[in-house]
Amino acid sequence: MNKPHNGAFVKWGVVLVILTLILTFSGIVSADTATVVKILPGQVSSDCKTVTTDVVIEGFPQGQVLTGVNIELDYDSTILKYNGVQTSTFFPGFIWMPANSSTAGKVIFSAGNFSGAVPATTNGTVMTVTFDIIANGDASVIPSQNKVNLTTTQGSDLPVTLMGDVINIDCVPEPASSVVKIVPGQVSSDCKTVSADLVIEEFPQGQVLTGVNIAVNYDSTILNYKGVQEGSFFPDFIWMPADTSTEGKVTFSAGNFSSSVPATTEGTVLTLNFDILKNGVANVSPDLANIKLTSSQGNDLPVTVVGDNINITCITVPEKPTVQTGDASGITMTEAVLNGSIDSNGGALITDYGFFWGTDPDNLTKQSVGSGEPSGAYSLNIDSLTPETKYYYQAYATNSFDTGTGEMKNFTTEQAPPAEVTVNLNYDENGVNNERPLTISGSINPGSDVSWQVEIKDNYGVVVQSVTPAAGPEFSGVVYQPDFNGLPVVAEYTVTVTATPASGTPIIRTESFHISNFNYFIDSVTVNGSGPARTVAATVSKSGASEPQAQAICQVTSADGKVVFLKINDAEEFAADSDKTIEFQLDELDAGTYNAQIFLWIKDTFGNWKVLSETQTASFTI
Repeated sequence: MNKPHNGAFVKWGVVLVILTLILTFSGIVSADTATVVKILPGQVSSDCKTVTTDVVIEGFPQGQVLTGVNIELDYDSTILKYNGVQTSTFFPGFIWMPANSSTAGKVIFSAGNFSGAVPATTNGTVMTVTFDIIANGDASVIPSQNKVNLTTTQGSDLPVTLMGDVINIDCVPEPASSVVKIVPGQVSSDCKTVSADLVIEEFPQGQVLTGVNIAVNYDSTILNYKGVQEGSFFPDFIWMPADTSTEGKVTFSAGNFSSSVPATTEGTVLTLNFDILKNGVANVSPDLANIKLTSSQGNDLPVTVVGDNINITCITVPEKPTVQTGDASGITMTEAVLNGSIDSNGGALITDYGFFWGTDPDNLTKQSVGSGEPSGAYSLNIDSLTPETKYYYQAYATNSFDTGTGEMKNFTTEQAPPAEVTVNLNYDENGVNNERPLTISGSINPGSDVSWQVEIKDNYGVVVQSVTPAAGPEFSGVVYQPDFNGLPVVAEYTVTVTATPASGTPIIRTESFHISNFNYFIDSVTVNGSGPARTVAATVSKSGASEPQAQAICQVTSADGKVVFLKINDAEEFAADSDKTIEFQLDELDAGTYNAQIFLWIKDTFGNWKVLSETQTASFTI
C-alpha cells in the first residue's frame, strides 16, 4: 500500500490537538469499566485461499467521544498473510489511515475522529480483516498487548480487555516432495569429458515458482566443471551465470518472469559438462542445503535429492601419489617427530618420500626419509630446533610422473624455561676497602654463551668501576679493590651484572656490599665503678696491617646535652688482627644521668683526621 503523504499526518495532528482541547472543556469523562476488543474468526473461502476475521468491540461506553483509534493485530505469518481490510461504521465520521503491514505477522490500523460523532451502539464490528491462507495449522489472531488505544477527548485511553482467537486451517493440500537427482551421461570416446543430467521428478502439477536455486557437489580431484546446457523443464526462466567460486561446487540460479508452469511433472533441468582429470569414482550430488524451489506463495517446496557416481577407468597415464600429512608428535623444546603416509602411489613406483619442513612456509627444506614403496606410515625425527618457535611441514612422495604433497601443518616447540643469572660476591665480613678486596663471579642457567657486563656503583649511584668479562655461560675473577683515599668511611655499594643473550631480553641482577674504609672496630662501651669515680672502657680490634695510628676519644654528656668530660688519648699503634682495651678515668661528677661515648680518629695520607665508625654509647647514673 502507498504510505500517506507527510503533510496529511501534520494536518491530521493539528486537527486532533484542536479537537482534543475543545472536547476536554466539554466535560465528557471516560468510562470506568473496560471495553472488550476481540477477534471473531470468519469462514474459510471455498477455494481454501482466504479467511476473514472480524474485529469487534463490546461494552463501549454509551455516548463516549474518541479522538483517535489505534488497533494492532498479531497473527501467525507461517499460516496467514495479510490481504486487506474493510472498515464498518461503528466509529461514524472517523477517517482510517492506510493499514501498516510492513512487519511480517503484524498489521496496524489507525483512525482519527473529525466529526465529533459517537458510536450508535455499545457493541459492534469495527472492521473485517482478510488473510491469504499459506499453509495448514492453527493460526492465532490476537490484538497486540498495549498496542490497542481508544483515546478520549480528555487525552486518556479507555481501559480495554483484549481477546484473540485461533483459526483452524486444514484444507491446504500438502505439496508432494520433488526429487532432484543426478543422471550420469557417457564418457567421451577420447576419455576427456563426461556429462551429468540434473533431473526433477514428481514436481507438483501446475505449481508456479518465482525462483530456483540448485547447487551440485562434485569430486574436484577427478572432475573439473566445464559448462552447462539449460533444459526446458522450467520454461521462460532466466538463468544467471553459474557460481564456481567454491572448489567442488557449482551453483545455478534462475528467476521466473512469465508465471508459466512446467508442462510435465518430470524432466531435465540442466546438463552439466565436466573435464576428466584422472581415473576414479567421482560422486556428483545435489546439495540439499542449497536447493530452493520457491513458490509464488513465498514458501519453498519440499525436495528430496539423489546423487550418483561417475566411474572413470579410461585414463592410463600415471598420476602423482596421494599423500597424507599426520600430526607431529614427541614435541619438546628442541625436538619433534614428523608423521606422514602414502595413500596411493598414483600407478607408478615411488622413487622418494619424506618431508618439507622449516620455519618459513614459503621456503621449506626437503628431507628424504627413503625410496621405494614404504610399508604404511613413515616418520622423521628432527632435532636442534629453537624453543618456542613455529615450524611448518608437509609430507611428500614422488613417482615417475610427479610429486604429491599432503596438507601443510605446523607445530610450536615448547617454551624454554626462563634463564636464571646468579651473582656471587666474596668479601670480608668487616667490609671492603683497599686491604679487603671484593671478588665477583656469575653464571647463567641453563648454560649458554652470553655477553657479560659488570658495573660497581657507589652510594650515590656513580659508576666507580666497569668490567667486561669474556662471553660464555659464566665468569669469575672480577676484583674490586678501591684506593684508600677518597673512599667513604662506611657506605653501601652495589654490583650490577648484565647478561645479554644473542637474541632476547638482557637479564640484570643487582647485589649490594658494605664499604668500611678502616681496619679498626669498637665493641660496646662499658662504664665501671661507683660514685663519682668511674672508668669508661671499650675493646678495639684491628683487621689488616697497614692502618695508620689511631686516637681514641671519650666524651661524656649530661642529660641536658652539656659536655662534662672530653679527653683525647695520644695517637698509638694497634697490633694487626688483635684486640686492645682502651680506658678513660672519670672523677668529680655530680649526681645525675650521663651518656659516655667513645670513637676513633685516624689521620689519612693527606694529614686529615677522620672518624672511623659510628659512635659507641653507654648510659650510667651517679
